[in-house]
Amino acid sequence: MSPYPKPDLKKVLLLTVGIASVTVILFFVSLYLYGLVPSFRSWRAHKAASAALIAEAKRLALTYDSILADPKAAMGKPAVWCLKRTSPYQAFLEDNGRKLVRIANPHAMYSTSGSTHQGCIDTLVTISGITATEIAGARNVTLEVSFVDYP
Repeated sequence: MSPYPKPDLKKVLLLTVGIASVTVILFFVSLYLYGLVPSFRSWRAHKAASAALIAEAKRLALTYDSILADPKAAMGKPAVWCLKRTSPYQAFLEDNGRKLVRIANPHAMYSTSGSTHQGCIDTLVTISGITATEIAGARNVTLEVSFVDYP
């Protein structure tokens, strides 16, 4: 008589299949995570670069009216504004519907939902230009910005 019990082949087979299944699953999960690492590092580097611009924007505290008062000093400077996007190329500042902002690179932003009830979103932009038009005595000023990031 043997001091060891006789192994149950069904349990051994189930244990072997279980270990093999877990190994295969861990292999595919590691491949998936390996693909995510470069994109995560890229995202983190982008956020670190945006952090410097956000700090400068807070220090400058540019407003729509201050830019219109001195446009040359504001060109290329960053600003963090709450923008309500109404179409691919335009947004309104601070949800009031009176201060129009034209987006120079709309493909980089979130897509518009088409809802007029959507609120504004804090957006990091750089000032890229001012367009003033006058038709029949009515003057319209449009500020042009380039999208950078969402802080």
